[in-house]
This record gives sequence, C-alpha cells and structure tokens, in this order.
Amino acid sequence: MHDFNFFEPYLAKGRQQQSADSIKFDLLAVLLLIILVSWPAYNFVCEYQLKRETSALKAEVATDEKYPLLEQSDALNQYITNLQGQLKAITDVDTKLKDGAWLNEPFLFSLLSTVPKDVQLQEIQVNMDKAIEISGVASNKPAIAELERNVRETDRFESLYMDSILNEDGTYSFHMQFQLKGGGTNAAN
Repeated sequence: MHDFNFFEPYLAKGRQQQSADSIKFDLLAVLLLIILVSWPAYNFVCEYQLKRETSALKAEVATDEKYPLLEQSDALNQYITNLQGQLKAITDVDTKLKDGAWLNEPFLFSLLSTVPKDVQLQEIQVNMDKAIEISGVASNKPAIAELERNVRETDRFESLYMDSILNEDGTYSFHMQFQLKGGGTNAAN
C-alpha cells in the first residue's frame, strides 16, 4: 500500500516555481509605486524651501541700504507711465489739429467771396466735422438765392440746406447749413 504523505502538498517539488521575469516585473511595479507616492512629497518640500528662501531674500532687500533706491525707481516708473498717458493725449490733440488744417485763409476767402453785396453775414459757425452754418440778413430774397447759387457753384461744398428765411421789417434774415466736400456728417436735407 501506498503511504499517504500528509506534507506532500507543501513540498516544493510539486509546486510551480515563479519565473525570474515575474519577480522583476513585481519589483519594478513596487519601485514605480514608491516613486509616484514620493513625488508630491518632494514637491511639497521644494515649495517650502523656495518660500523660505524668498522670505529671506525679501528681508535682506528690505534691510539693505539700497532699498530707498528701489522706492525711487518705482516712483520714477509711475511718473514715466503718467507722462506716457499725457503724451498720448497730446498726440490725439495734435491729430485733431492736423485734421483741422482745412480751415485756413483760402478756405475762408472762398466762402466769403460767395457773399453778394446785398447780404450781410451775422454769424458763421464752422464745426470740426466740416459742417458750416451761416446766419445773416439780406435786403431781398433774390440776394439770398444768389448766395445759395454762389455757394453751390464753388464745388467745394455739398448738402446745402436753407433752414429758414424770415421777413422782419422789410429785411430778410436767413439760416443756411452746408458741408465741406469730404466732411464728416451731412447737414439735414
């Protein structure tokens, strides 16, 4: 009869041996897991050290004898920023003035040369958008019509509109609007 060996299942010869590759893979997995777990701790320690160095450098700079120079530098930088803002405002004004170069002596001469002898201008308003308004009085309506025709014939103006003609004690007062060609907004039609 065959003897029954009670310890036989626990013997090494009946069991399969683990291969060297699986042991290396397990060891590699454990090592990778250790690295992944320790990485945030390493970052935390580095961050703490950098904060400590930063506070030490700030304290050193604040106690340094050249620290007032840094304050002066900040004040000068702020002054330069203010000057740059003023320069931009001045540049904008200069641009507007250069755009207004159309308002010169030849322009006024061409406008006033259209006025007939029976018309007296009381007010001339010239806007930056090149809109012109004229108010005046005339001895008769044909003189006002002649002024309107003369303005149209100059070919320098457009959108001519006679706003009103009123008869007051034998004289006619009028208000006229027109636009310099190439101007901004057109007068009412």
